Amino acid sequence: IQPLLMSLTSELRVGYMDDLTIGGPESQVAQDVETVRQKGEEIGLRLNNRKCEYISSTAHGAQSSDLVFKDFIHLTVDQAELLGAPVTTGAAMDKALTSRCDDLERAAGRLRLLTAHDALILLRSSFSAPKLLHTLRASPCSGHPALERFDSLLRTCTCDISNTDLTDTQWLQASLPVRNGGLGIRRVSSLAPSAFLASAAGTRRLQDEILLNCCATVDTAVTAVLAHWSAKFSQPDVLSPGGEAAGKQREWDKPCVAADVTNLLSRLPDRRSQARLLALSAPHSGDWLHAIPISSCGLRLDNEAVRVAVGLRLGAKLCVCLTSALVALRTTLKARMNSPA
Repeated sequence: IQPLLMSLTSELRVGYMDDLTIGGPESQVAQDVETVRQKGEEIGLRLNNRKCEYISSTAHGAQSSDLVFKDFIHLTVDQAELLGAPVTTGAAMDKALTSRCDDLERAAGRLRLLTAHDALILLRSSFSAPKLLHTLRASPCSGHPALERFDSLLRTCTCDISNTDLTDTQWLQASLPVRNGGLGIRRVSSLAPSAFLASAAGTRRLQDEILLNCCATVDTAVTAVLAHWSAKFSQPDVLSPGGEAAGKQREWDKPCVAADVTNLLSRLPDRRSQARLLALSAPHSGDWLHAIPISSCGLRLDNEAVRVAVGLRLGAKLCVCLTSALVALRTTLKARMNSPA
């Protein structure tokens, strides 16, 4: 269908597989839709009107009087999605992020049924930030309230899996990458600006080619997210990545992680705690978090081992739990010693 796409006359013509997006004045787009319908049937492709969408930027709604769009789904810009990601802030983004929060809440209930090691691996690798990454990279989600809800659910789930009660400081450390002393369960509210800016910078050349014939203005979404990213740092001299590095999410995330580490070090009560955090950044100190829990290879940790490992890594107070366990053990031994049997 590439020749068909190139024969259209609208300002915006872009296709991904069999999904076509056409943009421009309504009359011109209507003419191109008819072209797609006619030439598509000549090569065996038929337009499915029930799946087609008419997106309008008018303030008075998205309804069109043109008969070509009669059976299309009519949407405003804030209701629209493109390839599974919201186009901009508004109803579509609210729905998408709320759905992800609901998915995580449902998954958290089911992860409690698994052993702690399996649940921790699944949470970090599948159900946390990776589940939202496509949306974070494609849509300007920074500052959305649903991201805070998602992070709160992540914190609760981490506490349930590890059987620990994490303070704010411990949760901040847990959300750091493993190489920086955390558990690698990243906060999506912190990742959102880096993900979007890296995606915007990495695809800039392609965007320019797609929008070559359009009267494109300044990308206000990038400007807003860049301001949100810059507001994370107290030092005004933090520079945004340039060149090829600008297209890499890790480069945008590095200053954010460094700021969190500095903040964390300032919160720790003594030099011993600070030394513990710095030691956790040493090579291979977090290898156990990357180990696949395979019982036959001796790589599966039991629930108590995971609790202790997480507690020691985050500086949690395990002595209370250990004391309780010792008291229970002492009571059991006394009962057995006093038993006539």
